[in-house]
Amino acid sequence: MDVKLKKLTDAWKRIGCPRRILIALSGGADSVALFCMLKALADNEDIVLAAVHINHGLRESAADDAAFCEMLCKKYQVPFFLKHAQLCRNSEGDARDARYALFAQVFTAWNADVLALAHHQDDQAETVLLHLFRGAGMQGLCGMKEKADMLAGDGCLTLWRPLLQMTHEELTDISLGMAGSWCQDETNQSNAYLRNFLRNRVFPLIEERVPHVKHALARTAEIFQSENELLESMTEEFISAYACAKMPVPWIKTEPFIHVHQSMKRRIMQRFLPKEATFTHINIAIDLKVGESLNLPGGNVLKNCEEYLCLIPEKPFRMPLSSPYAENAHGRTGDGIRTQSMPADILKECTLRYRLPGDVIRPFGMQGTKKLQDYLTDRKLPQPMRDHLPLLCMGNRVIWAVGVGAGEEARCIGKSNAILLTYTGRLPFEP
Repeated sequence: MDVKLKKLTDAWKRIGCPRRILIALSGGADSVALFCMLKALADNEDIVLAAVHINHGLRESAADDAAFCEMLCKKYQVPFFLKHAQLCRNSEGDARDARYALFAQVFTAWNADVLALAHHQDDQAETVLLHLFRGAGMQGLCGMKEKADMLAGDGCLTLWRPLLQMTHEELTDISLGMAGSWCQDETNQSNAYLRNFLRNRVFPLIEERVPHVKHALARTAEIFQSENELLESMTEEFISAYACAKMPVPWIKTEPFIHVHQSMKRRIMQRFLPKEATFTHINIAIDLKVGESLNLPGGNVLKNCEEYLCLIPEKPFRMPLSSPYAENAHGRTGDGIRTQSMPADILKECTLRYRLPGDVIRPFGMQGTKKLQDYLTDRKLPQPMRDHLPLLCMGNRVIWAVGVGAGEEARCIGKSNAILLTYTGRLPFEP
C-alpha cells in the first residue's frame, strides 16, 4: 500500500497539489480504492474531500449502490452528494453525458479544484485499442490524460486520473484491504458494449500470448502524450503567427501553410475547421487550389483566396467599428494602414462605415475614380474580407480604406490644417 500511496501522492504533486478534491464514487472496486487512498492522503496533507454518486436508475441494484457509497462516506466523515440522472434513452453515450453534466453541477457548487476519477491502466489500454479501431491518429492514441479540462452540461470540469499507472487487480486488493467490500455492476459482464467485449473476451485471449499487453498499450499512450504535447505547441506557434480563428472571417496564410509537413497541416486544419468536420473534410481542405471552395458542416465554407484560406461562416457577422483617434498631424502623413493624414475640413463630411453598392475611390495620382471592388481586387484583399473592412467615406466616395490605402482627397502635403487619424479597431486580416 505504501508504494501505491506514494504513486498517488506523486500524481497529486504533479498537478499542483489541489486542495479541494471531489471524488466520482460509483461504489465499484476501483472508485472505492481511489476513495480510500485519497482519504489516506488527506490524513497527511492539507486536502478537503467530498464524494459524488450518480444514480442512473438503469439497474435494480442502483439504489443499493447509492446507499453503500453514502454509508462509506458517513463512516469516514466525507461530505456526500447524490444525484439522479434523467435519461431520454438507455444508451452508454447518453448516460455518460448525463453523468458528467451532474458532476459539473456538484463540482461548481462545492467549488472543487479537481474531479478525481478511478480510471486505471486497464481502462487506458482498452481506450487506446478502441481509438485504434476507429482509425485515430496520435491524439486519439494518447488515450486518457492524467489531468484534463472538459465542458459538461452548462459547466466545466477539471478531471484528474491519478490511477493510470495502477491495474484493476491492484485496486481490487486495496479495496479489499481498506474497505472490505464494494458494489458489483452486473452490466460489466454483458458483452453488448464493445469495451466490455474487449475486457471480457479479447484481452484474456491476447494475454495468453502477450501477458503484459495492457501495460504496453498504456505505455504507448504515455509516449504519444509526450510527443503530442510537442506537436501541439508547434501547432499553437504556427496559428499564433500565421492564422486567425476570430470572426468575422477566420483565415490561414497560405504561403507558410503549404511549407509545413502534412501531419502539421492536418493538426492546423483540425483546430481551424468546425469540430463537426471529418477526416475527409480535413484532407480536402489542405489540398484546396486557388479559387476552390469546400462546403463544411454547419453551412460554413472554406475558400482558397490565394494569399489566405478563408473560413466563411454561414451567418454573417460584423465587427463593431472603432472611431479613429484624431490629432494634429505635425507633418506626419501616416502609413495608410493604421494611420492616415488628411485635411481637417474633409473629415467633417465623412462617416465611418462598411462598403455599400456603388462605392468608388480615387487612388493617389489618378484623375478619375475606380470601383472600390476593383481597387480591393488590385490590392489583393480576399473577397470574404471586403465586407468587413472599415471605410471612411464622403457619400459613396471612399477617402480611406482602413488597412489598405487612402484616396486622393486625403492628400494634405503643405496644408496647415492636416490631422492624423489612427484606427485602433481590429482589421479582418490581422491575427
